[in-house]
Amino acid sequence: MYIRSRGAYELMHENPPCASIVIDEMVKLFLIKDITLKELSFRINKIGKVTVYVNDQEQAKDFWLNKVSFALKFEQAMGLNMSWIEVGPSDEEFTTLVLYSISAMEQQNPPAVSHPSILFSTTDIESAYEKMNQNGVEVDELQRMPFGTMFTFKDQDGNTYLLREDK
Repeated sequence: MYIRSRGAYELMHENPPCASIVIDEMVKLFLIKDITLKELSFRINKIGKVTVYVNDQEQAKDFWLNKVSFALKFEQAMGLNMSWIEVGPSDEEFTTLVLYSISAMEQQNPPAVSHPSILFSTTDIESAYEKMNQNGVEVDELQRMPFGTMFTFKDQDGNTYLLREDK
């Protein structure tokens, strides 16, 4: 791709009237590439988050920040007595621990607190959803939230995971 782009750049500067033709051809290449990637398969890009259910979010935050030297990656209130808190090994690290209130999760989904939740990330949630369905994976409906689109799926033993689109 670099050689082709470099040639297009040189052609545009040597012969300016050809610039629009070259740009049109480059756009076609990018569109074809994008369509081909989506048609081939989906990909889980990263392990995004692991949810750890904690009794006291402030104590857990203090532990991870001050005793383990993690960085506070994100914090947002989610009601009166609860926040969404993410910590990670560094500011640059993508994967985080979500310090989630065990009492809140027991009210929302009691079986979930028996083990940490793992959230995977993808850049194309629609393709991932379709492909997993085609592959016979048990998936729940897509959930479109203001903060992102996601769905849960189960492995062969019935363990539940969440796949979320990162843009």
